[in-house]
Amino acid sequence: MRMDYKKAKWLIYTVLVGMLPIIFRILIYMIMKEKKIALIMHESDFVAFGLILHITNLNELEHIKIDDKSWKTIQNGISIIFISGYLFHSSYGRYRYSVTSKLL
Repeated sequence: MRMDYKKAKWLIYTVLVGMLPIIFRILIYMIMKEKKIALIMHESDFVAFGLILHITNLNELEHIKIDDKSWKTIQNGISIIFISGYLFHSSYGRYRYSVTSKLL
């Protein structure tokens, strides 16, 4: 019973909260008169969702008691690599678009 509660709590607090920007964009798209498909999803929504999921993984790993410390270290490293990738992508993407718009 405890595990089902933890899964439901994780689903509500992590997944649904992480998907709020996407959900709001879809709702706004549905009520708009002029529907542009480009307004439904944006890459920043997925970056935010990925950050939320990986930060949650780091938090959960801090509070879990496991005898295999190497597994925990590997999981922390993978989450940190993904977080770094999201941050690099969002920074590089902004720079790339600003340089391209100035050239055009």
